[in-house]
Amino acid sequence: MDIAQAFVPYEWKHTLSEIAHASGSSGSCANRDADTTDIDRSFLIALGASPDLIRRIENDAARARVGLVQAAVAQGAIRAPDLAARLSRSLELRKAGAGEATRFSEAVGDAWRLFDTPVRLSAWGRDFIAVDGETFSPAALAALARRLGPKRESIMLMTRQEIINAMTHSHGRVLVESAVRGLIKTRPEWSAKAGLAAWQLYFATVAAGLALGAVAFAPVETVTLASAMLSIFFLLTIALRAAAAINIALPRPKVMEARLLTDAELPRYTVLVPLYKETAVLPHLAHALASLDYPAAKLDIKIVLEASDRETIEAAERLALPGNIDLVVVPDREPRTKPKALNYALHFARGEFVVIYDAEDRPEPDQLRKAATAFARAPAGLVCLQARLDYYNARENWLSRQFTIEYATLFRGILPLLARFRLPLPLGGTSNHFRAAALREIGAWDPYNVTEDADLGMRLARAGYRTGTLESTTWEEACCRPMPWIKQRTRWLKGWMQTFGVHMRNPRQAMSELGVAGFLSFHAYFAGIIVSALAHPVFYILMLCEAFQGGLFAGGGAAEEFLLWIAVVNFVGGYAANIALSASAIRGTRHRHLMPHVLFIPLYWLFVSAAAYRALWQLFHAPFHWEKTEHGVSRVARPFPV
Repeated sequence: MDIAQAFVPYEWKHTLSEIAHASGSSGSCANRDADTTDIDRSFLIALGASPDLIRRIENDAARARVGLVQAAVAQGAIRAPDLAARLSRSLELRKAGAGEATRFSEAVGDAWRLFDTPVRLSAWGRDFIAVDGETFSPAALAALARRLGPKRESIMLMTRQEIINAMTHSHGRVLVESAVRGLIKTRPEWSAKAGLAAWQLYFATVAAGLALGAVAFAPVETVTLASAMLSIFFLLTIALRAAAAINIALPRPKVMEARLLTDAELPRYTVLVPLYKETAVLPHLAHALASLDYPAAKLDIKIVLEASDRETIEAAERLALPGNIDLVVVPDREPRTKPKALNYALHFARGEFVVIYDAEDRPEPDQLRKAATAFARAPAGLVCLQARLDYYNARENWLSRQFTIEYATLFRGILPLLARFRLPLPLGGTSNHFRAAALREIGAWDPYNVTEDADLGMRLARAGYRTGTLESTTWEEACCRPMPWIKQRTRWLKGWMQTFGVHMRNPRQAMSELGVAGFLSFHAYFAGIIVSALAHPVFYILMLCEAFQGGLFAGGGAAEEFLLWIAVVNFVGGYAANIALSASAIRGTRHRHLMPHVLFIPLYWLFVSAAAYRALWQLFHAPFHWEKTEHGVSRVARPFPV
């Protein structure tokens, strides 16, 4: 009898009839159910669980319809290594040793299937069948051991963490290569690796040359023409923000709040948390993850670490993390970006849905339950939900106040407007909830795009999928120090430039896939932000020249007067739309005390412009360089979910 074939019936959703068939037993379902519970309970008692603890776990397992031992491991009541050791001794199965001692025979692209399926591996010069001891109940493993008889010694019992470590040790280079080059191989036209297309470089070079020559011979006329052309982007941006302000002001019809899914109805959910040099926030992260209102046994949490960051790896290994949290160490490979790490971790994601959180995030406890409920009630074409992001340290200083106002305009104004009219959404870098199958289908994240979130939102739209917003908030730490803020904003603007360049390689195809409205909203957001940030200080200079020297518009000709009116319309319209949107977005929230600070938005834009010019320089000199934002520097206490 082939061992792998003997194990075929035992998937993670194994039934009582399959257990009975494997063990050769007979009897009523009630008897088998009691036998299974007794076996599971006996292992918990052997591992030191108290009767009160076992009763509590039994209640939780019954509500979620998961195995008793699965619930105990996921909640941290017992340790997965202790369970595997006890099972291997009791059932006479082989126990895995150190991760370096085991090697899988071949790389598995869909590595998450390793947890639900037996797979061949070699250790100590012998071949074994690896089985995840956390996936299958003790009763199922006992039935399997009885069925195999003496051949049970060829079964190697492993924890989920041991399987991840063994696969990384065996084929980490293959998996990280897939994480880096997967999108390039499947959809090279969507990857930022190649930079600008040839025609884009040619167009930019010719346009720059013509502009410089025109400025030398006809400066006023050139500036007038350029201003008129740029006004198209400004007007799109003004229209988008004005529409968002109106959308907030419109009365909302009262909608009956949907019943949230029960524990039994909830699917398995993967939480990916990428970390890099963030040792200090690990305890706070563990607290936030433990506060999620979701059955522990249905949570698949992956803390994603970089192999070069030994300090954070060692700190994470020292934490007493529950059994539903695994550490995924990404092999060192260029580019060293967050999307590359996420792509690698996605290989091991077991959930039907996937969400991304940053180290400092504090999501509302019921956010995953709300997202699962929304997906269950939505058509299959809705594959992504963006939760609202907000800052808990808004009062810290002037920069954090402006940053909070800016986030409010995006997550309370612009994104809900785009979602309402089914337009493409530029995703935020965290609290994005995905259908895992659709995420894998489109190639996941682009490791060469430094704002992989915004790009992914566009790719989802171009693939024909919808993105919506989720009425739930994740609290973050606003970057409140000038230089770190400049570095973070530089990366964002550089990524938006990359994204605009990628999706404008073939404008006709992009318009066909996004639709006219989607194509215009794409320009209003991406091109509008980029052009506005670069042109904002230039308009200040022009206005100052007019006010103090009078040389630029001297003569009072038609061109000069037209240029002045363009500047006035853009200034007044842009400020009015942004102030109206900002005031509408923070009104009625915990940030309404920021209302007077809305007037300082023009000054804040100068900081954005400084970052924009820095981003433009990096786009050509260091396009894939990721300037990491340090978290945990705020003096404001982190709010923990209640």
